[in-house]
Formats: sequence, C-alpha cells, structure tokens
Amino acid sequence: LVQETASVGGNVGNAAMSAVEGSILAAKEVGMNAGDAVATAVSSAMNAVGEVGGATADAASGIATSAIRATSQVGGELGGAAKGTILGVFRGTKDISAGAFSTVGSTAESLVKETAEVGGSLGTAAKNAVEGAIEGAKETGVDVAAAASAAATGALKAAGDISAEAVEQVKRTATG
Repeated sequence: LVQETASVGGNVGNAAMSAVEGSILAAKEVGMNAGDAVATAVSSAMNAVGEVGGATADAASGIATSAIRATSQVGGELGGAAKGTILGVFRGTKDISAGAFSTVGSTAESLVKETAEVGGSLGTAAKNAVEGAIEGAKETGVDVAAAASAAATGALKAAGDISAEAVEQVKRTATG
C-alpha cells in the first residue's frame, strides 16, 4: 500500500498511518507486542519510500507523525510506538550512514511533537525513541552513541518548541 502510494506521488503519511493502525490492531488480537508491529510497519514504509526515491528524512518524519497518531487512535501504547518507529526507520533505511543520524534526530523530534499533540507523555516518547535508536544502531552496526545522541537531540528540540516544562520532562525521563 505504501509503495503504491509513494510511486504515484500520494500521501505516504496517510498510507503509513493505515498500515500502522492495522498492524497494531492485528498485534492486539494475537497478543503480539504493538511496538514490534509498529517497527515492522514503519520498516516496510521506509523500504517503500526508498524504492521510489523518496526523501528519507522527510518521509521518516511524516511516518513518525502518522505512527503516533495511529497508535493513539487505536489505544496503543505511545512509548512502544516511539521505539518501534525509530527501529523501523533503521530497519527500513537501505543506506545506513552518517546521514541516518539526521533522519533519526528528525524522526525523534516528530515523535515527541506528535505525542504532545495527542496528549501523551513526552518523557516516555523521548526515552523510548532513544532506546529504539540504541537498539537500531546495534542491529545495523552504526555508532550507538551517535544514534542515541541524535534521538535525544531531536527529542529535546521538539520539547524546546513546546515549552520549558516539556524540556525538563524530557531531560528528567530520558536521562533516568
């Protein structure tokens, strides 16, 4: 669905949102971890974008926003969706390089902003985004510290755009 949508210039974010919603609902039915379902759906969406030559960072941010919105709409756990989204970006991005850290940062930023929009915990979203970056970096063999730093920086940037209180919440939760 996402690949077809991307290939005709459609709204990949909406297609990804539908894919994530379906994945979460199916995961709930069979007792699967919803975060894993989100990671799979996001990975597929990122693969599809890459196959049609989409801009990875822009696509990842749009997909992240859609993943959080979809998770919220079906009553899923937003922290797991944040972690799954970052993992899906790593798994679905064909060219993992230094540019991937920029994508991770902008994705984490979008995750935290959308989590605020749907009334979720910014600290939990930030912490799980960093955890997803660490796990994704280990899986793909890239610099773990750089990936974690990119996610934390993106989360803090989003929090700064929201409020001073949001920054404190993200700092407090993300640094343990």
